[in-house]
Amino acid sequence: FCLLFFCFFFCFQAEDGIRYLVRSRGLGDVYKRQLILLLFLDTQLDISLWVYLLLVTVFFIFLAIGSAKINSGFFLPVTCRGSRAEKSIAISFDDGPALSFTPEILEILKQNDTPATFFCIGKNIREQPDLIKRMDREGHLIGNHSYSHSFFFDFYSRNRISEELKSVNDLVRTIIQKELRYFRPPYGVTTPNIASAVKAGNFTAIGWSVRTMDTLKSVSYTHLTLPTSDKV
Repeated sequence: FCLLFFCFFFCFQAEDGIRYLVRSRGLGDVYKRQLILLLFLDTQLDISLWVYLLLVTVFFIFLAIGSAKINSGFFLPVTCRGSRAEKSIAISFDDGPALSFTPEILEILKQNDTPATFFCIGKNIREQPDLIKRMDREGHLIGNHSYSHSFFFDFYSRNRISEELKSVNDLVRTIIQKELRYFRPPYGVTTPNIASAVKAGNFTAIGWSVRTMDTLKSVSYTHLTLPTSDKV
């Protein structure tokens, strides 16, 4: 968005560039409202280029931090921890079900009589419906983690995000006849379009308070040690 803004800013006068972006159909309503405000200020004040550069830079940094920190609640409320009144933790697993890992995880949980939440990807659910049945049968909660978990998921339109969430719910409903109400954003990133889709689908967004970072290639675990209770 910032790169697009600067392209138009340097190709046209600032006022003309902003007007063009406001009329663009591909731009979200949130961004359009911000541009309308910018247009008003530009027509009322003689704003220099350096002010635009500073405002956009600060906005971009603020937006990036708010989007990346799932517990910030920047775009939508996200539940990242439960009550501290009792000493307990909620364990969750993302990206499954995977035949190479999920059965082993389920077996460990079963041996320790421990329930967990699995935020599952639609395309993986389609390949492993029996694992979804087993999760449900053994008392675990299943959450929505998008259908594709695409690297570009955060750039999707609200309608496309809504379609992905609905596809996962429809698929799970055919397998265990239950409706998923919890959603964890892929990569823990939130955007205005994700917020709109979550609200439209009546989902509750779920984050985390402790992350194992096991998705990083540089991290390798032979076992996982849980942090002390005051950090959970």
